[in-house]
Amino acid sequence: GRTWLIADPEMAASEFVKADRWAKGKSFTALVLLGTAQLRIDKPAEALAAFERAGALEGGDLYRGIFFLLQDFARAMVALEQGAEPGAVPADASPQALAHAREKAASHARSAAASLRELLARLRARDQFAQQARILLCRLKGRFPDIIPASASREKIRIEEGDPKPAGLLQLQPRYPAEARQNKIKGLVVMETLIDCEGCVVSTKTVSSDHPLLAQVAMEGVGGWVFEPTIRDGEAVDVSYQVSVGFMLQ
Repeated sequence: GRTWLIADPEMAASEFVKADRWAKGKSFTALVLLGTAQLRIDKPAEALAAFERAGALEGGDLYRGIFFLLQDFARAMVALEQGAEPGAVPADASPQALAHAREKAASHARSAAASLRELLARLRARDQFAQQARILLCRLKGRFPDIIPASASREKIRIEEGDPKPAGLLQLQPRYPAEARQNKIKGLVVMETLIDCEGCVVSTKTVSSDHPLLAQVAMEGVGGWVFEPTIRDGEAVDVSYQVSVGFMLQ
């Protein structure tokens, strides 16, 4: 399951469910990993249930501090989802009630981001939980850009040809548009990409594209990529560089 956490969290969750059953619900580590995978596949309520079961177990000292922060994040996301559900705020609610609901949602989003950032501050960059926290943080920032704005460093560098590229953490190939496949459209899309100091893609701009259908999908896909922060002189910096995505018919 650990090997699938980055690229296929749904598969990872399935494997951790098996591990939990094998351990008869007594493995703290299996439950924390299961909860982490469920957060990645947008199931915060299920994740919170796994964390609560883990919290009732003895031991697990290695992951105990991590567990509390992930549990706080899951709680915030559950509250956020409940507030965003249709009917959570009546359609005829007063402007004051709507403003209160928006501020409550913003508070939950900020709490979720704070939990993830504290987790990142505690762990080594290559730790598996740090990697998951970074992916979740970038997704949260993409979902609520007005509440959790992109982090800006004091310095921004441009990666030129021949320079070391930012280390990719999550770089899934954008889906091939069905219309493009049916019409045998293929080609290359080149984008200018800005990555903030937390490793999140905050903007993409098409430089060149062989077809408009490919450009839109490529921008959406690359917008969800996550990188390890680029470090210069001991500090994380914003990075600008060109990304190419190819669409080839098999």
